[in-house]
Amino acid sequence: MSMGARRWLEIALVLLLAAALRFAELASMRAMLHHDEAAYGVDAVSLIHIPRFQVYFPDNYGREGLWMWLLTPLLAALGGAALPMRLTAALIGVLTAAAVYRLARELWRTDQTFALCVTAALAVQFWHALHSHHAFRAITFPLIGALALAALFHARRTHRGWTTAGALIGLTFYTYLAARFWMIGMGALIGWWLIREPRIRRGALRAALMAGLVCLPLIAALTAAPQSRIDQVAVTSVKQVMTNIAAWIGVLFGNEPLYDNVHYLEGGTLWTFTTAIPALIGLGALIARQRRTALGIAALTVLSILPAALTNRPITLLRAIGLTIPLALLIGAGLGALWRWSWVGRIAAVGLIALSALETRAMLRAYVRDPALIAPMEIRLNAGLETLAALETDSPAYAAPFRADHPILRLRAWTLGARPLIAFEPAACLRLMPRADYLAITAYTPDLAARLFEWGSLETISGEGCAIYRFQRDPDRGNESGSIFGGMIAVSFDSALPDEARAGDTLLIRAVMRRTAEIDAPYTAFVHLYDQDGVLRAQVDQPLCAWADWRADETLIHKYRLHLPDDLLTSAYTLGFGLYESAVDGRPAGARLRLDDHSDVLELSRVRVAGG
Repeated sequence: MSMGARRWLEIALVLLLAAALRFAELASMRAMLHHDEAAYGVDAVSLIHIPRFQVYFPDNYGREGLWMWLLTPLLAALGGAALPMRLTAALIGVLTAAAVYRLARELWRTDQTFALCVTAALAVQFWHALHSHHAFRAITFPLIGALALAALFHARRTHRGWTTAGALIGLTFYTYLAARFWMIGMGALIGWWLIREPRIRRGALRAALMAGLVCLPLIAALTAAPQSRIDQVAVTSVKQVMTNIAAWIGVLFGNEPLYDNVHYLEGGTLWTFTTAIPALIGLGALIARQRRTALGIAALTVLSILPAALTNRPITLLRAIGLTIPLALLIGAGLGALWRWSWVGRIAAVGLIALSALETRAMLRAYVRDPALIAPMEIRLNAGLETLAALETDSPAYAAPFRADHPILRLRAWTLGARPLIAFEPAACLRLMPRADYLAITAYTPDLAARLFEWGSLETISGEGCAIYRFQRDPDRGNESGSIFGGMIAVSFDSALPDEARAGDTLLIRAVMRRTAEIDAPYTAFVHLYDQDGVLRAQVDQPLCAWADWRADETLIHKYRLHLPDDLLTSAYTLGFGLYESAVDGRPAGARLRLDDHSDVLELSRVRVAGG
């Protein structure tokens, strides 16, 4: 085998190792989806449904758009679920290993072994392997950042490719907030070359101009809608910055445990024996023989840590994901030094890579089985949605207790096709269809089954953490014509209305509502208590739990708890009920809806109250 063919085979084997670790446990994570990951998926699906050029997505505090575009091919092919998003991240992770090889080749021109060792160091790195399982936009930063640096060094060396280097620097702007510090570093490097190396001045200027041109669309979008996340997480004092830097020093040099159960193995450390040893060797070798490279890696380390150190939660590894590249360069330098030392060193280098791969594989397995992930990765909700998607029915599906804007529900609604997926909060109301499936997180909805059973028959399909109930409503319950407000909402009352009470009691009134026409705005219901002179003595107001997605064959069951003041005198009082347009977005409440007799309050009953 020729030398060139052997080198290509070695590169392929290292990339296969990277792929094996990045695709490991993906099947175990198909029921894991963080709400931030789902938000990316929602935006990507919107690009599929409405193709358009959009570089910035303002929802969820504002996010650069490159990741959403990269998600679209597999989401379009496989549907809106966790797996296609994680497959995209895994592919990006493997491509990053290839990009790091190109970067290392520029740094170690005379020895390809060092480039292979750096690539292997990234391939087996747990931090990067884990983030290659996550559908966060941050995973694009190491890929584009490494390509930009490699292209920049290549252009300086060959005097060709300055335009490509500039375009990649500009593209880095579209990856993740933290990448902007790398861009500052690359801009400073170009500025240094402009001053010190006149022979490449024209090319460096061309790169800077291209970077600026590529950045322009996102700059314009950010000017119109700034990223509010920066103000939310930014540090507020120099003391806090120093504390954060000290925390990172503890992580890097004291190997302090990391408590970041979404972005790392809870309680794990950055270094293990198999990574710390080659890192120390690499540091010594670089200082002894390649001080300029050592200085560059140190600068890249600082630029990677700063985005995290300048926030109120510094040890959040997502914000410092750029650090995966200088760590790989440092560890790879140590592995390369071992390889060049002797045959014993080669055995040691191969052994350290193999042990690191086994460690990373074991840590990935431990990560996906960590009980602490259940809540932040919405495991119960995702598992329940998988079960719902497998049911052969066209009945509407309800998810409780969730808001309609929950990103996981918005994303997974796509996979249910024409079948409606409706979020509701049982504490606000009960939503009933003639037939429906209910997905409920049982820890937060312990009485939902009993409440549904009151209105019809119920079959429990699954009940471990996330219950799924198949409901069929009793046709004889809650179909009274009722009183119609505004020609839109029919209201009746299911339980016997109270006729006696004591001051200080809480009256329970249960309203059954159906819409008789399209609802044009959100409405709020009120229950009032009037004395004999018509003076309002007690009230409770509660918005209706549906309006835009309120179906014609759907019934809302609302409970109103009216507390009677302790100072009420013994007398007869009147209970009244009504509806008015809700106050939203700073707009004051609108007019009350009227009944057929043009009144705006429905008299429910007379209550004899014994004074306190």
